[in-house]
Amino acid sequence: MAALNPVQHLQDELTCSICCEVFQHPVILDCGHSFCRACITQCREEANAHVSCPQCRSPSSQNNFRPNWQLANVVEKAKQLNEQVAKGAEGEQVCEEHGEALKLFCEADQKLLCMICRESQTHRAHAVAPIQEAAEQYKDLIHTQLRILRGDREKLEEQKMNRSQEHQDYQEKSKTERQKIVSEFERLRQLMKEQECLLLARLDEPDRMIKKSQKETVTKLSQEISLLDSLIFEMEGKCQQPSSDFLQDIRSTLTRCMKRKLQHVVEMCPEGEKNRSDISEQNQKLKKMLGIPPSDLEKDRGEPQGSYSKENVAMDPDTAHCQLVLSEDRKSDHEALTVKS
Repeated sequence: MAALNPVQHLQDELTCSICCEVFQHPVILDCGHSFCRACITQCREEANAHVSCPQCRSPSSQNNFRPNWQLANVVEKAKQLNEQVAKGAEGEQVCEEHGEALKLFCEADQKLLCMICRESQTHRAHAVAPIQEAAEQYKDLIHTQLRILRGDREKLEEQKMNRSQEHQDYQEKSKTERQKIVSEFERLRQLMKEQECLLLARLDEPDRMIKKSQKETVTKLSQEISLLDSLIFEMEGKCQQPSSDFLQDIRSTLTRCMKRKLQHVVEMCPEGEKNRSDISEQNQKLKKMLGIPPSDLEKDRGEPQGSYSKENVAMDPDTAHCQLVLSEDRKSDHEALTVKS
């Protein structure tokens, strides 16, 4: 039978049987047993002042709780001794089972051993090494792993820093591109505004010329219509006259009607139309430059307005309409009217 551990035996002797802890302010009863003052006081309160020893059941006087100074001193010394035993005389740990210094390390069980443990049946076949040697070996392994972990950490830190820098660079590039897009569209808006003002201003002059020409033409035509109305009224009145009166000066009257002709050609302001055509062509070029899709009419034709192919066509003056004036090369014409000046 294995001998009882002296340290464990001492600890049992210094343990209160009520709370099973090391004595705190121990007191001694008439029977000689000792307990913590707090523990025995609580037992007295629960027993309504009739106190018997919890350990041997011997009656005890209510006020006969004497401090056990000797036991209190032993408890204090035991605490100090326990600390010294735990640390060892030279800072070594002590085997709880044998009270010997732990000097060996079992590789199989990963446990500290004393010399007695080493010779036991449990550890006799296991590989053991001195604590310091085993600690150095494991420290080398730990240091190797630390180098690997620190290297991995440095790589991760570098990747983190690179990703942050890439993100920052991307943000800067994105910001720059946004500024370029805003600037370009602002420039395009300014250009469009200038072109709008220019084209509208250029349309003002043709509109003014056409309005003036239209006013003059209407005035001349109105005058001509008035003269024709007078002649028609005169001829209609002539037809209502009696035959004797009707035949008087009939030849001169008829000759005057037959000789009535429009003597001046009134053109529909060709300068204004030419300017309008030039502006329309510039407008088509501007739409093409800005990438504006063609209108529905241009889609139906299959080509943009203003891009028709030219054919070599000559018009016949004998078959041309009487109100069309042909050019000398018979390649163009324009609508015309003749009025009397």
